Amino acid sequence: MLIQIRNKEALSLPALFRLALKSIYDHKNLTFTEEKQLHESVINWKNHLEVKRDIGFSAEDETNEYQLLIVADLLQKDMDGMFDKRKELFARHQIDYKKFYKLPEAYDVKDYIKGQATLKEHMRTNPEDYN
Repeated sequence: MLIQIRNKEALSLPALFRLALKSIYDHKNLTFTEEKQLHESVINWKNHLEVKRDIGFSAEDETNEYQLLIVADLLQKDMDGMFDKRKELFARHQIDYKKFYKLPEAYDVKDYIKGQATLKEHMRTNPEDYN
């Protein structure tokens, strides 16, 4: 989802986070347009927040800056090779990075049904946890 910031288009922060994770864990399926959009959005958000800092930061701006720093930190760690072992582990054990990061689109009805069954079993065997 694109939003307008300072007359420039940028991804919303949740969309930017998802695209950064795709860039890290599923780079072979990342299109050139997505990669360009990722880098331009980070730059546009950074520039936007610098201007906002000069004219006065709100609590929402501080939250946005924190989220942008998380995305930038993830991308920097990937460039430094800090995710290489995790990527290898995920590939070896067929772990879905979207489920690891608890992204809503990673879950389907089967996951929900399995979760409900696990909860009911836990409630049956450990009733003291639910009083």
